[in-house]
Amino acid sequence: MTIANKEVKIAFSEHIIKYLIRSEDKDVTVLRNDIEESLLRGDLEGFKKALISLFASIPYTHNTF
Repeated sequence: MTIANKEVKIAFSEHIIKYLIRSEDKDVTVLRNDIEESLLRGDLEGFKKALISLFASIPYTHNTF
């Protein structure tokens, strides 16, 4: 899948994260920024921490039936 431009890419990623963690917009923006900035800096430890935070915030019952 190709994403049209940077604005669409940002909105899409924020929407996906918001859907997964069911949180407030500011939480999603902070989390997305943490992931992006750690990758841009080459900070793998920071990236790992941000991903752990993302996965930890996904409710256990999110996709259960």
